Amino acid sequence: MLKLSSAIKIVSLVSVFAASSAFAIEECTLASPKAAINFCYQMNAWDIAAIQGNKMQYGPLYGCKQEAESGGIGHALCDEGGVTTKRVLASPEEARANCYSMGYWDIAAIQGNKKQFGPGYGCKQEVYTGGIGHALVKY
Repeated sequence: MLKLSSAIKIVSLVSVFAASSAFAIEECTLASPKAAINFCYQMNAWDIAAIQGNKMQYGPLYGCKQEAESGGIGHALCDEGGVTTKRVLASPEEARANCYSMGYWDIAAIQGNKKQFGPGYGCKQEVYTGGIGHALVKY
């Protein structure tokens, strides 16, 4: 017979596992700078999100500016069939685990200041300042 404390620990572990696997990781096409500007006022006030190229889109309280990527970010603006959506970027661990679902030669934004390189590049993660067109995001 299980003690109550053991049963609570088991339920807690199951809950943690279920919560951590609640999101699927997928590759999205990043929104263009023009689409990102048009989406700005739908972002949260202080958001900063990856967009096409090597740029970040800042939210309304930053004046909706776009600048070259200069640090870690947590979101991406994705183009989903002509509709711009904001998504949470995959963590480096999630990105590495999902590398083989990427396009073979793709380079994608992930959380932090590194990029995830596709299988053609050996699934490496490193700082990359060149332009990108994709992100690995949580759905």
